[in-house]
Amino acid sequence: MIARGHVCAMRKFFKRLWGTVTTAEGIYSLVTAEPIRALFWPTLSAAVTAMLGWAGNIPLMYIWVGLIFAFAMTATGLLRLDEWTFRNKVKDKVTFSSIRVGRSISKEGISLGIQLVSSANFPVDFIVQEIRTQLGDQVPIKSETSSGKRYKIPQQGVGWYHANPIKLKNPPKLGSIEGLIEFKVLYGKSGSESLYELSEKKVVIVAFNEEGLPTTAAWNDAV
Repeated sequence: MIARGHVCAMRKFFKRLWGTVTTAEGIYSLVTAEPIRALFWPTLSAAVTAMLGWAGNIPLMYIWVGLIFAFAMTATGLLRLDEWTFRNKVKDKVTFSSIRVGRSISKEGISLGIQLVSSANFPVDFIVQEIRTQLGDQVPIKSETSSGKRYKIPQQGVGWYHANPIKLKNPPKLGSIEGLIEFKVLYGKSGSESLYELSEKKVVIVAFNEEGLPTTAAWNDAV
C-alpha cells in the first residue's frame, strides 16, 4: 500500500511537472534560463543518444561512451554559443568614462564634455539625445539641441562630445567652481537602427590655474 501510494504521488508530481514544462513560460525557461538551459539540453542530448543506442541494440559500453560524448559536445556548443552572443551583443558595451573640460577653441568660454568607452569588438555609433551643463550659476548661452548626428567609437575605443561653451564673467584664479552635467545618449552598432540608452547625471568640480584657465575636473554622481 505504501509503495503504491509513493508511485501515485510520483505520477502526479511528474504530470504536474510535464504540464509546467510544456507551457510557453516553461519552454522559454528551458531554452534561455540559466542554469536550467546549461543542464537540460546536454542531459536531453545524452538521453536521446542512449535511447537510440538501446533501440539499435548497440552494446552498453558504446552507448555509455556515446552519451558522454553527446553531453560534452552539447555543453561545449552551448558555451561557444554564449561566447558568440556576448561578443556580438551591443547592450551595456558602451559606458561613461570621464568628464572632459577645456577652453573652447571655436567660441569664447569653457566647455564641459563627456567621454565614453566601448568594450565591443566592432565599431559603435552614438547620438547625443540630450546634454545639459552648468558652472556655478552660469549655463551655455546657446542651448543644446539634438541634431541626430552619429559619432563613431572605434573597436574597443573611446569617443567624446563637448557641449556648448559656458562664458564665465570672473573665472577663479587658483580656485574651483562646482557645476553639473546631465546627458542622455543612444548607441548601437554602426549603421544599425537598434539603439540603447545611456544616461548619467554628475556633479562636477572644475579647478582653475593662476591665469583663470580650467585644468582638471572631478565628478561624482548627482543625487
